[in-house]
Order: sequence, then structure tokens, then C-alpha cells
Amino acid sequence: MRCLISLREIPAALKVYDDIVHTLRSEFEIDPMPETTYLFHQIHQLDRVGDLGFEDWTLSSMESVISSPCVGRGREISQFSKLLSHISAGQGQIAVVSGEPGISESKLIQEMSILAHQQGFQTFIAQ
Repeated sequence: MRCLISLREIPAALKVYDDIVHTLRSEFEIDPMPETTYLFHQIHQLDRVGDLGFEDWTLSSMESVISSPCVGRGREISQFSKLLSHISAGQGQIAVVSGEPGISESKLIQEMSILAHQQGFQTFIAQ
């Protein structure tokens, strides 16, 4: 939703929220987290005031990310590089990063995003 707001796509961001709520309730019988609902209310407020406040929703470029080496992840980075090659050749791909808390999945995703950006892919990171 934050990425859509940074692109000034308020209706699309609000639709994403509606889709998320529908999926969570119909498939898992749960409500969205309070942080997600709060984000929705911020976006809804932005929708009412127009262009005011858009400066708070800009995304930084991947080039501005200061990165340290991704130690011990050579195999994963190599696999991701191959995946990017397949994407460049027009073959759709999906990458799933998962693991126990604390084993640097976020760092790996950041490194993968930087690699993709360096190869000309548009990348976004939202938390």
C-alpha cells in the first residue's frame, strides 16, 4: 500500500486493503493487524486532503541503501541471479525466502533487491 501511495495511486492502495481484509476474513477468519488498519486510515485521510502529505510517502531509491556483504549467502544469491536471468528471458519466476527468526532473511531480501535493481529491475522494499 505504501508503494502505491508513493506513486499517488490512492484508489489502488485502498483496494489492496479491501482485498487483504477480504482474504484474511474469508480464508483465515482473522482481522488485519492494528498497524495495517492504522495504515488504511492514514491512506483514507490522505484521500480526503488531496496532495497534502504526499511528501511523507516517498520511497527511497535502492541506490541509497548502504549495504554490507551478505556473509554465508553465496548459494542463495547465485540462485537468485539465475532466477533474474530467467525473468530477463521472459520466463516468470517466484522466489520465496523463509526461515527461523534471526537468520537474516531481511538482509538477504535487501541484497536480492539491490542485485535486481543493478540489473535494471524496478524494486521496492516496504515494511
